[in-house]
Amino acid sequence: MKKSLIALAVLLVLAIAGIAAGFRYADDGKDQVTVTEKTILGDPAMAQGLTLETRYSYDNQIFWHTVCPVSAEPQPETEFRFYSAQQHTAGEVEDFLYLYAGNCSFGMSGSIDLEWEKENARIDGAMILPVLDVAGRTAAGETRTETLSLRDYYDWFPICMDGTLMLDIQNEDEWAKKLNRLFPVPVPESLQVEVTVSRAENGTVYEVNCQDTTDTPVWLSAECVVMEDAVYLLPTGNVDFGHLPLGYGVYRIPREAVSYRVSETVLDLDQAENVFAVDPAQSQAVRLLRGLDERELLVLEDSTGILTVLDAAQGEVRQRLDLGQTTGATVWRHENLLILAFGLYEEKAQLQVWQRENGAYYLWLKTDMVPMNGNNAYMAPVFAFDGQRLAMAAGLRTYQGVSHRAVVYDRTGAIYAGDYTYSCDNLPEPPHTWEVETPLLARWEK
Repeated sequence: MKKSLIALAVLLVLAIAGIAAGFRYADDGKDQVTVTEKTILGDPAMAQGLTLETRYSYDNQIFWHTVCPVSAEPQPETEFRFYSAQQHTAGEVEDFLYLYAGNCSFGMSGSIDLEWEKENARIDGAMILPVLDVAGRTAAGETRTETLSLRDYYDWFPICMDGTLMLDIQNEDEWAKKLNRLFPVPVPESLQVEVTVSRAENGTVYEVNCQDTTDTPVWLSAECVVMEDAVYLLPTGNVDFGHLPLGYGVYRIPREAVSYRVSETVLDLDQAENVFAVDPAQSQAVRLLRGLDERELLVLEDSTGILTVLDAAQGEVRQRLDLGQTTGATVWRHENLLILAFGLYEEKAQLQVWQRENGAYYLWLKTDMVPMNGNNAYMAPVFAFDGQRLAMAAGLRTYQGVSHRAVVYDRTGAIYAGDYTYSCDNLPEPPHTWEVETPLLARWEK
């Protein structure tokens, strides 16, 4: 009893000390949060009226909100909140679905029931038949390895669908048959797998390994846009799409919410249609994206540099934009702007901004892009547009600290770029932004 009381007292002291430390940390942060500006390009006066809001956190208990007008000598205002218990926020996740081909590269260990694995292979598409064949030739106490042609066991890849969208499937076997009839993909004759099976002395299979031995592994996925009444899919991959009954392209699959389970969706595979044909030779370099409104789709062919704007319901082409770039584009959307960055992995990136007016896109800006941080490919920028100036801001380090860079463009190119360094990033345990749903915002003051 005495030991329990001592332990309880220790825990109470630690808890009080933790709360006190939290208050001290919050108070220090409040008093010490200053922002300094370092001009990279142009003059801060060119960004007059731009305000950046930064929200950051420490241990899900201390939350800061700093409002900082862009200027050569920033005068930020910071408020903070401290909670004795951790607070958790969860942002919305955009619904998506994707296709994938049966998995011929997998491993298992433990007490393995191969017959059960065979019966349940349809769940994850595991291509188990070569393993069963080798297992049949593996004696107790033996490990056996063979290289086999996958085509000797499967003519077609099993096709599966997964994602965040909850599907209501009444009959999984019938669903799988319909899906595979809609997207038949043959197994290449050249595809070989190396299979290793190990049996214990009592004959139990305890380890299995099956690996694709080709230099370029087979992959299949799908670009997806989920809308209220339909799901749009564009299969992608390095497989043969020449056998699809409806041809290769953008598929529209009607979607209906289940009345008694609102969170689930019924997809009517029987009513699927190809609403926009695409050359299957583009299947490794084509993307399907959401447009600027609920009825617009974008088909981006990276290898040709053509961006096609589609009416989602009709599949009709609204506009074809020649981007003049055949390297892959990173695409962002902001209000009536489509913002594309090319060559983010390269030393010099290119920026294109297309503005939509009266239902049509016009090139608003084409220029060199000012780097946003040490690795542009992983940034998550925010934007603000006042009709004449486009502001872009992003953290200088991914989720580490809160300092960021702001860049302003007009129709001539970049007119200002500056780094905004927050003093709290120098604390022994600096706050960070990954705990906050909206860590950075930009806006133009009217």
